[in-house]
Amino acid sequence: MKVLVTGGSGFIGTNMISLLVEQGFDVVNYDIRKPTLDSHLKFWFEVDICDKSKIAISIEKDNPDYIIHLAARTDLNEKSNLDGYKANIDGVRNIMDSAGSLIELKRIIVASSMLVCQLGYTPSGFDDYAPNSLYGESKVHTEKIVKEYSFDWIIVRPTSIWGPWFGEPYKNFFDLVIKGLYFNIPVKYASTKTYGYVENTCIQIFNLLITEDLSVKHNYFYLGDIEPINIADWAIRIRRLNNQSKPITMPKWLLKLAAKVGDILKLKFQIHKFPMNSFRYKNMTTNNIIEDIKRTIKFTNYIPDKNIDQEISITLNWIKNNNKI
Repeated sequence: MKVLVTGGSGFIGTNMISLLVEQGFDVVNYDIRKPTLDSHLKFWFEVDICDKSKIAISIEKDNPDYIIHLAARTDLNEKSNLDGYKANIDGVRNIMDSAGSLIELKRIIVASSMLVCQLGYTPSGFDDYAPNSLYGESKVHTEKIVKEYSFDWIIVRPTSIWGPWFGEPYKNFFDLVIKGLYFNIPVKYASTKTYGYVENTCIQIFNLLITEDLSVKHNYFYLGDIEPINIADWAIRIRRLNNQSKPITMPKWLLKLAAKVGDILKLKFQIHKFPMNSFRYKNMTTNNIIEDIKRTIKFTNYIPDKNIDQEISITLNWIKNNNKI
């Protein structure tokens, strides 16, 4: 069986390809970037999903049995209009058009985002959207495009995914905690959120890809772990497992003041590296527990065999071995 992974050079894609190879699948990676791992170079083809003609020719030639579409622009930096997120709109249309021409295609999984709804908002159903960023809005377009097609598709909404090969924002979080630049907030005020360790996320995607349960067709699933994480407790665990003392805990009011200082430094003086701003403060204090993860656990029939301390230790070891700090 052949699986096409778009965006296979990225964070989740790198881990996904490793899992598929481990499971004995033939893998093809379409990405505009070279793979992070040299061992993945043999799977890589430089293909831009926004190039409609090249996507159509490439997919017809490779004729995959399954497609996992991860390629996207995932940052929140676009502030003016949706044109910056063409990969999440035009690119998705190109992939779906090309996939629809494959007679033997068994299933395509398309990655959306939990940010089709703003943090703290619980959607009433599949068609209930409430984005508060252009990125989230672009992913709403992703989902609406996918829903136009009749062949077998699944939409997945990754939550806050972390682990080996990650980048912003959670790699930055680990960096700040390890370097002692992260100032904790008292646990009772700190946010508790649904996160997903990347190994677990990839297994969830894989199990959805190959399941014979027909009720997954034209359905959506959040990707993440069943147990939410309190961010203050997370920082404490990271320091402890890295043989460091607890992070400095500051009163809530002082962190709020520091956030305002960070906003002023960014706005007035273009200083972006101050460790606190209003965006980070809001993230630190706003809960986002996604109860719908329970449905994903049921359909994927997967309960992770590692606990969070093991996952943190693996991630810390990856950071050290890859000289990322």
